Amino acid sequence: MSGKVILFDFDGTLLYTIPDLGDAVNHGLSKFGYATHDYDTIQSFVGNGVRKLVARALPEGEKNPDFDKVFAAFNEYYDLHCVDKTAPYEGIMDMLKTLRDRGERMAIVTNKYQAAAEELRERFFGEYIPIIEGDCPGRERKPDPAPVLAAMKALGAEGEKAVYIGDSEVDYMTAANSDADFIAVAWGYRDVDFLKALGAEKIAYTPADIPNMI
Repeated sequence: MSGKVILFDFDGTLLYTIPDLGDAVNHGLSKFGYATHDYDTIQSFVGNGVRKLVARALPEGEKNPDFDKVFAAFNEYYDLHCVDKTAPYEGIMDMLKTLRDRGERMAIVTNKYQAAAEELRERFFGEYIPIIEGDCPGRERKPDPAPVLAAMKALGAEGEKAVYIGDSEVDYMTAANSDADFIAVAWGYRDVDFLKALGAEKIAYTPADIPNMI
């Protein structure tokens, strides 16, 4: 046991979610006559929650008069299809089993809205990770430390040291704002050169690297 609480980002760290997110975004866009995007472009929009994802995909973003309708169509579609193509990255389940078996305390902190986040946690990681803190009304999202503090409280670990594991600039900032150590993952939605430019000093190149880095 490391003595630290282990907190994971979700999309791009534990789960590859781009196809389902992309299909939901493109459903909303096409329903109201807007051009759709390929998955690589969708990936570049991810990181600050689904509202920001849709805003980045739609011309004029939230200023677009159709934004609320497109966002509603996205949510309706994603609620029904969030596990169609989504799956854990190769090696994730073995890594989580290793951490669980050595007694580590783990939670997920994500900007995915809470209902979808909880469904995906239970479906894929319920055996290993008991807590997920997602986007909830009235609470700031990452990189604000509020969801990290909520996860620490839920684990009974308030005031303890955490390590935050993620794939993006939002995760790097979340760790800094929460006074947590940071481990970047090389398989996610940002490439290694980008992560190094951020200042990430620890980079896991495969999930199997993580247990030895904590």
